[in-house]
Amino acid sequence: MAKAGEGDPRWIVEDRPDATNVNNWHWSERDATGWSKDKLQALIKDASLQVDGTTFRLTETAKLEGEASANNRKAKLIFFYEWELRIKFVTELGEAMLAKQPAGAPLIEGEIEVLNFSEENDPDDIDINVSLKAGSEANPLASGLRQTLRKKGVAFIGGIVARYVKDLREEYAKGLILPTLKPAAAAATAAAAASSASKPIAKSSTAAEGESAAAAAAASTSRAGAAGVASTNIPTVTITQRHEFKTSAHELYDCLVNVARIQAFTQSPCQVDARPNGIFSIYNGNVLGSFISLVPGVKIEQDWRFSHWPQGHFSRVTIELREDSDFTELKLTQTGVPKEEQAQTDAGWNTHFWQKIMGVFGYGAAFF
Repeated sequence: MAKAGEGDPRWIVEDRPDATNVNNWHWSERDATGWSKDKLQALIKDASLQVDGTTFRLTETAKLEGEASANNRKAKLIFFYEWELRIKFVTELGEAMLAKQPAGAPLIEGEIEVLNFSEENDPDDIDINVSLKAGSEANPLASGLRQTLRKKGVAFIGGIVARYVKDLREEYAKGLILPTLKPAAAAATAAAAASSASKPIAKSSTAAEGESAAAAAAASTSRAGAAGVASTNIPTVTITQRHEFKTSAHELYDCLVNVARIQAFTQSPCQVDARPNGIFSIYNGNVLGSFISLVPGVKIEQDWRFSHWPQGHFSRVTIELREDSDFTELKLTQTGVPKEEQAQTDAGWNTHFWQKIMGVFGYGAAFF
């Protein structure tokens, strides 16, 4: 295993300024509830609406219950929020209205109930109910002003909601969308992964020259392992693993043969010709070999090696998929692994394949 803080040279991926959420592909979530409550209270306090000389001034929240969260998935920000909000208000009459008010009339105050306040509705879809505080009805102007606030207050409250949503997006975009050293390449990879999941497999046009050379090397040496037997006389072991993924067998199969999807979770160029005798070269040429047989959604057999293994030595990888009602079980059997490479190879499958596929595509489940 690589030491903490050091990258294992056998599993090199793209350099990046932050080791968290590589190129923003993982699902990440931040709770925005506390921030939202503070923000809404700040936006509401002392906000005012003037209509024909009368000012409706918001004083505080009478009820503020709900939740909010900000999420990043495949470099896209998704916000969830739902609030039950009631706001207290008081009226400040202008001279014309004061002249109409009888002496000793009570202060007109009440509450505004905000309806449809969730991410499912645009701020323009906000509606309100206006109620008067007990005693305010005794003021002969109260009913008319209540109706005025009911009509004019919709756009006013909608503006406060729109400001909240805008600030929420700006505040939480800072920590969820992380910088990358190659933002254009990362965006291209994300777009390719989303658009090509169901397309025929093709060789990557973004592979570097060094990657092409590695693939060529794989083509020239992979035939040595065509029989599935190590061609060098070194001690070997067999690795077996089982994992469950919350996706279909065909979706998981696609993650193992589709160029765009492989690039998405490895964050490095690759060449994959997913057909019998077709070669593959991934992780900057550090993992290479050839396909022996493929049964879509069921089974993949490969001659597989690290580039630093003894010349001509291949292991045989067999990946079998079994779809259940709500998950797909993957069984890996890898024979002919050099004994001194057992720990690194075993851990590498977990860290650099299965965990990355689960994190990037949201197929998280259990390890055995």
